[in-house]
Amino acid sequence: MLEPLATSVINTLLSGRPLTGHPSASQSMRMAVKTVGSTLPPDFFTPRPRRVKGKERAAPGVDFPTCVDVTALNAANAPPPCTGVKRTSSIRSNASRMRARRLSIRKPMHAPIRDPLPSFKPFARPVGIVQQRYASSLPQPIGASGSSTPVRHTDRWYQTIRDYSAGRTSDLEEAWRAFEDLCRSDGCASLSLLDLFHFGSAIVTAVGNHDLDSISPEWLSQMGERLAEVVERLSPRMTKESSTLDKLRMYCLSVASAAMKDSFDVANERLDKLLAAPVEPTHYKHVAQMLAVHFTALYIHHSALSAFEILLQHWSGINSYLPEWLPVELLERARGDWRRLRERVADIVYREEQPTMTFVNWKPRMQQHQWQQVGEYLVDVFSEKSEGGVAFDIMETIKMQKLGVRVQLQLNVVKALVRDDLFEQANVLFASLAEHMGTDRAFDTYLEVGLYLHAHLGDVERAQEYYERLIQREQVSTRHVALLLHAHAVNGNANGATELFYHFFPPASSNSQVEPPNIYHYTSVVLAFARRADLSGMNTWLANMVKAGIAPDAHVYAIILKCLAQRGDLEHAAEVLAQMRASGVPPSRHAYTIMFTLLADRKDALAAEELYKQAIREQVVPDRVMIKTLMHVYVRASDWQGVVRTFDYLKSSSHLGIRLNIGVYNTLLQAYVSIGAPFRVVANLFQRIEETGLRPNAHTFALLIQSACDSGLMWIAKDLFAEMMRLRKDWQLHARTNVYIHTIMMAGWLRAGNTIRAKQVYDRMRKRGIQPSAATYAVIVKEYTRDRSGAGLQIAQEFIRTLVTADPEAQTWMKTSRSRRDALSTLYAPLLSAYARRERPEVVEELVAQMEQVGGSHSFRTDIQILDAYRRVGNSNAVRELWTRMYEDAVRRTQLNILITDSVKDSPPDLRSLGTTLCAPLSIYIDAMSAAGFHAEVAQTWAQLQKAKFVFDAHNWNHLAVALIRAGEPERAFRVVENIIIPVRQHLIRSVTGKRDRTPTSPILERPVDQVLEEDKESGDDMDPADKGPDGGVLTIPFQRPYTSERRARVAIAATRKGGDDLEVGKDNDFAHGLHMLYQKASTWHDWQPHTIVFAMLAEVLRHLSRGRLVQPVRPADAERDHAPTVQELRQRRAQASQILQRIYETCPQAVALLEKTTTRKGTARMKRAAGQIRRDSTVNY
Repeated sequence: MLEPLATSVINTLLSGRPLTGHPSASQSMRMAVKTVGSTLPPDFFTPRPRRVKGKERAAPGVDFPTCVDVTALNAANAPPPCTGVKRTSSIRSNASRMRARRLSIRKPMHAPIRDPLPSFKPFARPVGIVQQRYASSLPQPIGASGSSTPVRHTDRWYQTIRDYSAGRTSDLEEAWRAFEDLCRSDGCASLSLLDLFHFGSAIVTAVGNHDLDSISPEWLSQMGERLAEVVERLSPRMTKESSTLDKLRMYCLSVASAAMKDSFDVANERLDKLLAAPVEPTHYKHVAQMLAVHFTALYIHHSALSAFEILLQHWSGINSYLPEWLPVELLERARGDWRRLRERVADIVYREEQPTMTFVNWKPRMQQHQWQQVGEYLVDVFSEKSEGGVAFDIMETIKMQKLGVRVQLQLNVVKALVRDDLFEQANVLFASLAEHMGTDRAFDTYLEVGLYLHAHLGDVERAQEYYERLIQREQVSTRHVALLLHAHAVNGNANGATELFYHFFPPASSNSQVEPPNIYHYTSVVLAFARRADLSGMNTWLANMVKAGIAPDAHVYAIILKCLAQRGDLEHAAEVLAQMRASGVPPSRHAYTIMFTLLADRKDALAAEELYKQAIREQVVPDRVMIKTLMHVYVRASDWQGVVRTFDYLKSSSHLGIRLNIGVYNTLLQAYVSIGAPFRVVANLFQRIEETGLRPNAHTFALLIQSACDSGLMWIAKDLFAEMMRLRKDWQLHARTNVYIHTIMMAGWLRAGNTIRAKQVYDRMRKRGIQPSAATYAVIVKEYTRDRSGAGLQIAQEFIRTLVTADPEAQTWMKTSRSRRDALSTLYAPLLSAYARRERPEVVEELVAQMEQVGGSHSFRTDIQILDAYRRVGNSNAVRELWTRMYEDAVRRTQLNILITDSVKDSPPDLRSLGTTLCAPLSIYIDAMSAAGFHAEVAQTWAQLQKAKFVFDAHNWNHLAVALIRAGEPERAFRVVENIIIPVRQHLIRSVTGKRDRTPTSPILERPVDQVLEEDKESGDDMDPADKGPDGGVLTIPFQRPYTSERRARVAIAATRKGGDDLEVGKDNDFAHGLHMLYQKASTWHDWQPHTIVFAMLAEVLRHLSRGRLVQPVRPADAERDHAPTVQELRQRRAQASQILQRIYETCPQAVALLEKTTTRKGTARMKRAAGQIRRDSTVNY
């Protein structure tokens, strides 16, 4: 479809500075001796008594102690630091030390009053030396005593350390080995005080630069131990006469070392003193390095909440190191360390799960202006992280306290909301800023943000208005032109985008002075054609872009994939993925997210899991949107276990920077509604979501209203609907959400039989200018089809014809659907189903042909309706032909999955990826063919599907039991119930548990699903294993078949009656607990049990056999009739019937017992209707 494109990658290598020449051995020794001598105080040899513990008075104007007590950093039994002492190892193992007891730092963070923690030794160490030292006790230089260690090794080690400290090399392990060797050689005497400071700072910088997700507590503690070694070497060289800078650096290294080793009682105490002392702005970089490591250690050893609370507790001191910009005199000197500190703190704060709630809880403990400063900082952080919802909530919290937020920050929040697709809040916030605008530079920013907002909304008129005002102020650029093009593209106006492109960028031959278009301008035009699903126009502009020398990037490919996803074109989407890899543009997580959206429409959870694994293999780092979309795939496929696991993974991944927003909770809420959860459970979950500090949006309210309608609580739904309409001015409801809510209410009233209320909802919708959607009209059509006289069907058919033949510009009801094909399929579905139930296949075919003429197409949904119509009229040949085509389509679909997942080509079909898509047509096929007497074909089809690893659901097994009875195989029918249906039901009942892994390491399951029942077998359960079918094959328990709206309503009412308190959200805010319990129970309530017709037929079989009659197979209509049996044959049949009956009682005791219990309990109208149907259809022959 698209030609492969090559992209070039330029690698720039930066060479380090040339190294200076090595000093000679004699020079090195003289320098070492001089360095040792210079570090000894003049009264070094004078014995002095130990001073009492207390804090030293710092040098005038400075609060830093002269020296740091390294014994507070290391074990109590560690020897005191002494320059020149040979050590066996510079790194002492954790096992050989008394590690400082880890204390909880949560309480000191929550309140400024410190806990009564065990006191550590003070920071200041007496300058006087306790021990008496004599000249004879000083160690001799190793080189001078004829050591075997060559002096050139010392020079090499020295140079390695200096190179690492200066950033010329990056191998910390090599530098540390050189440091150890140098310490063993001369006690690090070769290193000057400045060398040691530089080396310690290099270790701190290495930790601060390390990727946050790749730091382990063990590695961080090891780095702390190493830094403590450096501090030990520095400590004896520090005196009262040391410079202020040296004291500051020494203090920063000691704080960093304590934090890295998880000694936060020591680190926090020293941090208090450090932040209280005045620091020259030129020395900020050293404090910034220390703070970056301190916050890193808090996060690694404890949590993001701990780091956030330390930030709040010490804000008055830390604030000066987190400015938005630096003074010019500090820009070059401290830019890197300042930027790293801001990025590291922002990254950690971003990982806090409930920042808004924590921020609010700290208000009483902070001064008002400091609390406001923290709020503005948080707004800035979350805006930069494109977490517009969180930034907006924090900003609103500040405003509620009658405090202001800078206009520039609010404009940044608007852009973040747009990037987060939260256009409702963005509109409201932007409109509120108009009155605060002047005529300065801030007004230009306001106009740019207005253009940005309305361009992404597709509001061409407003975008043009802001663009023209920027022209008037002479502030327009090519970036603004791209936004104006984007407005046309979002609106799907390809012609307007094309004309505008040529207006700004005419052909080069006509005006060579015009600045050429860049990739953003071409991308906007491509997007315009993609929104119209116009592959031809999209390819034309891709070719124009390549001709202009611009290679498509990942964003352009994502637009193409999104266009194909809207068309449901998986084949071409697979080709685009392959082309991306061939062009050197690996698929991004955005591309994979789009593919998940496509698979969600196909309800293909297995293919989505394989695609996720491939993304991980390609080192794609999933974000929240990608994982949430995978969760949506599970919802559409009715894989509730996958939904629960994915939600648990998201909730436990805050340390990876993945936070839960209202979109994730809405997806979970949608799962609850789709499975038919009771309204009280959904309402409780809604309330718990509000308690987390998140703001429910229109989609959240819509799901709550739908749950109330499904449970038959229409008056509650009415009140919720009224409340939502009251809030709609604040929300600025999107058109799709608005029509969706009205459609829910209208369908709910119709289901309740209240047509007057439904008509009122529809009239109110039209009065408010809300255009009905395809789903809205489908609800109306469905109500017409309920008319038993047949007149309603004619009205519905004429109504649909009027809609689809209207002028294309008047067909606005299609705009809220993904595509024209989806809109038509939704509109025709109720009418197709109604004619199928009335056994009118010719009308069904006519309607399908009509749908194809106006732009629709065949789908599994329409094929099922036609198949059911053929079954009802007994047209087995048509059923056979259509089933064959549907099976071939299913095989092609699995082959497409092989393409998108890059699996082994030419592998046999694996129909497990279809989920339950083929289950309904299979049941129809089995019923039609067995009723027609084609039992061999049923057996062949079943074997074919088993070979293709198809997952049979409970309905398929029930239909198989019926087919076996019709085939004259009652024993095997009983064995299906005995060995399949009953054991699976018992397994599901036994496996109901509230326990689960709430911190999974992956959102997908790694073990095959067909191992589920093997666990019962290996556990020594006395029950017959259910992993074998009647003929021995592996049985896989499939996902639950998705419910229709009527079925979901019935399930919700049943769940309300049967569900207990174990469905509620617990005190530990386990939001997925109810879904976890419900999906385990729902299968036993509704699916995995013999159907009423199966019970009735099995009861009829036992009656026949007990009367000495064999069950004869149903024969095809054109088969020859059997001759009348002789008396001898009748006797033989009676004997065979007795034997079969005896074997059934012996081999299928559970099935017989359940049958006797059920027929006794269900001797009701339902069982009588089933028995009457059996007699009418002659289902059991004898």
